[in-house]
Amino acid sequence: MPKHYHDQVGKQPSGVTPLAFRIAGWLLTVISLASAIAIQGRAIGPILWLGLLTVAAQVVALILTCRVRWRQI
Repeated sequence: MPKHYHDQVGKQPSGVTPLAFRIAGWLLTVISLASAIAIQGRAIGPILWLGLLTVAAQVVALILTCRVRWRQI
Protein backbone atom coordinates (compact mmCIF):
# COMPACT_ATOMS: atom_id res chain seq x y z
CA MET A 1 0.00 0.00 0.00
CA PRO A 2 1.38 3.41 -0.89
CA LYS A 3 0.74 4.83 2.59
CA HIS A 4 2.64 2.02 4.30
CA TYR A 5 5.47 2.32 1.77
CA HIS A 6 5.68 6.05 2.48
CA ASP A 7 5.70 5.44 6.24
CA GLN A 8 8.61 3.00 5.99
CA VAL A 9 10.71 4.48 3.18
CA GLY A 10 9.82 8.16 3.40
CA LYS A 11 8.73 8.71 -0.19
CA GLN A 12 5.92 7.69 -2.50
CA PRO A 13 6.50 4.53 -4.57
CA SER A 14 7.08 4.84 -8.30
CA GLY A 15 4.51 3.49 -10.77
CA VAL A 16 5.99 -0.02 -11.10
CA THR A 17 7.05 -0.57 -7.48
CA PRO A 18 3.65 -1.61 -5.99
CA LEU A 19 3.02 -4.10 -8.79
CA ALA A 20 6.51 -5.55 -8.47
CA PHE A 21 6.08 -5.99 -4.70
CA ARG A 22 2.67 -7.61 -5.18
CA ILE A 23 3.99 -10.08 -7.80
CA ALA A 24 7.06 -10.88 -5.68
CA GLY A 25 4.88 -11.43 -2.61
CA TRP A 26 2.57 -13.88 -4.37
CA LEU A 27 5.48 -15.67 -6.00
CA LEU A 28 7.30 -16.11 -2.69
CA THR A 29 4.08 -17.27 -1.02
CA VAL A 30 3.55 -19.98 -3.63
CA ILE A 31 7.21 -21.04 -3.43
CA SER A 32 7.03 -21.32 0.36
CA LEU A 33 3.88 -23.46 0.16
CA ALA A 34 5.46 -25.69 -2.49
CA SER A 35 8.61 -26.14 -0.42
CA ALA A 36 6.59 -27.03 2.71
CA ILE A 37 4.67 -29.63 0.70
CA ALA A 38 7.90 -30.99 -0.81
CA ILE A 39 9.51 -31.33 2.62
CA GLN A 40 6.58 -32.66 4.69
CA GLY A 41 4.20 -34.08 2.08
CA ARG A 42 0.67 -33.13 1.06
CA ALA A 43 -0.88 -34.05 4.41
CA ILE A 44 1.35 -32.13 6.84
CA GLY A 45 2.99 -29.56 4.52
CA PRO A 46 0.07 -27.10 4.30
CA ILE A 47 -0.54 -27.33 8.06
CA LEU A 48 3.13 -26.60 8.75
CA TRP A 49 3.04 -23.78 6.22
CA LEU A 50 0.01 -22.13 7.85
CA GLY A 51 1.61 -22.39 11.28
CA LEU A 52 4.86 -20.84 10.10
CA LEU A 53 2.94 -18.15 8.20
CA THR A 54 1.10 -17.25 11.42
CA VAL A 55 4.34 -17.04 13.41
CA ALA A 56 5.95 -14.91 10.69
CA ALA A 57 2.99 -12.50 10.66
CA GLN A 58 3.21 -12.12 14.43
CA VAL A 59 6.95 -11.43 14.25
CA VAL A 60 6.44 -8.79 11.55
CA ALA A 61 3.66 -7.12 13.55
CA LEU A 62 5.88 -7.06 16.65
CA ILE A 63 8.83 -5.60 14.75
CA LEU A 64 6.70 -2.89 13.13
CA THR A 65 5.20 -2.00 16.51
CA CYS A 66 8.62 -1.77 18.14
CA ARG A 67 10.02 0.21 15.21
CA VAL A 68 7.52 3.00 15.86
CA ARG A 69 8.80 3.22 19.44
CA TRP A 70 12.43 3.21 18.25
CA ARG A 71 11.72 6.19 16.00
CA GLN A 72 10.36 8.18 18.96
CA ILE A 73 13.52 7.76 21.04
